[in-house]
Amino acid sequence: MKNRIVTLILTLGLTAGCQNVLNIEPAQSLSTEEALSDYKSLLTALYGAYDGLQARSYYGRDFLVVPEVGGDNVYVTIDNSNRFLINYRYELNANATQRAFWEQAYDVILRANNIINNIDLAADASDEERNQVLGEALFIRALAHFDLSRLFCAPYAEGTGPETGIPIMLEAKIGTPPRNTLEEVYTQIRADLDAAIPKLTEDVGPYRVTAYAAKALYARVALYQGDNATAEAMATDVIDNGGYSLHPGNDLATFYTTSGNDEEIFTLYRGADETMGSDNLGQIYNPSGYGDIRVTTDIINLYEAGDERGFNPPSGADLIYLYTDGEYYNGKFLGESGVPGLVSTKILRLAEMYLIRAEARVKQGNGTGATADVNVIRNRAGLADFAGTVTLADVLDEKNREFAFEGHRTFDLWRNGLPLVRQQANTGLEVSAPAFIAADSYLRVYPIPQSELDTNPNITQAPGY
Repeated sequence: MKNRIVTLILTLGLTAGCQNVLNIEPAQSLSTEEALSDYKSLLTALYGAYDGLQARSYYGRDFLVVPEVGGDNVYVTIDNSNRFLINYRYELNANATQRAFWEQAYDVILRANNIINNIDLAADASDEERNQVLGEALFIRALAHFDLSRLFCAPYAEGTGPETGIPIMLEAKIGTPPRNTLEEVYTQIRADLDAAIPKLTEDVGPYRVTAYAAKALYARVALYQGDNATAEAMATDVIDNGGYSLHPGNDLATFYTTSGNDEEIFTLYRGADETMGSDNLGQIYNPSGYGDIRVTTDIINLYEAGDERGFNPPSGADLIYLYTDGEYYNGKFLGESGVPGLVSTKILRLAEMYLIRAEARVKQGNGTGATADVNVIRNRAGLADFAGTVTLADVLDEKNREFAFEGHRTFDLWRNGLPLVRQQANTGLEVSAPAFIAADSYLRVYPIPQSELDTNPNITQAPGY
């Protein structure tokens, strides 16, 4: 089903991310009043919105892989299945790049809007139940708008003039909207999170959104926007009051092969019956699957001896491991529940809050506080305290060590005005690709899909395409 902005279609009755399959009448045959007439139906709609986040083109795989293959942590091997080549080579074009993600993210926004716009229809829901569902839908809408802006917009610091953002969609209806400014997009994201936080009163995490999940996302959004004081404050609230704890560093293998750990703030749960087979996230990395994407010496050399996250760590976690073909592979996504490559995506976790706060602090001149935060993450990884006071480069290196392969790398480069430099490139192991992308290159921003341009006369293409 096509889900461009101009052809949005109401969809309910989908497999819930953390629930059993809910069998209801096809949504297309029901009016909105019937589809959302009671609390059970409202929950069904909410689970459908969560399920949309799990799609292969979104957090099921592609939205995590694209920021990595565009970076310096991984490469696409010469003997490949023809996946993610365009992204790795930066051969970005409107006809072939991330159309599925664009459509899926707006479909998720549609699902959230249908709940937000019709929250009062569930007559039997209590105020608390209605507010909780509304808060979760507002979070999901904020997340999808934010993710779209990360891929299809230049960094916030580069200006918020006309047509620098993506279309904001606040109603579940067909439309042909123009691009909003990026400032308007961020204002809406923050408004949604501001509205969501007081409504999220239930402790339903980590597989559904809580108030602390909304605060964690707010911290990330504020950091991207350059509002370092707010990023620090939100991250501190989550660290101090959320009740989360870092997973033991000598058991990181378990952390990545199970879900529901105390470090997780918001995770999209995927059960064994929700496998996508060869399209599971891990299978693009695993030699038992496609195995197309392998680990560079750039990231391997970034780890110190004894780091539990690197190659050949003391605990034997093997989050990076040497395979029989003599190349290095990502071991974070080997599988869950006995299913190869199956991953419950950890969208927000406590370690990021420490590193968000560290980055926000160093940018505000608090190097001592930033160093203390970095040391929390280093100590968890089995390392001694940092020698001296951290710089922004040190914080970003620690972020890369902690979140390698988890979908942050190029976003962190671009929003900090840094170029991409691939030390391992064109050595004979990889397909040919640029070893350098400038910090101001138009290639940092993905083109609006041609299918959207063809059907929406009010939208404009990104510069350079």
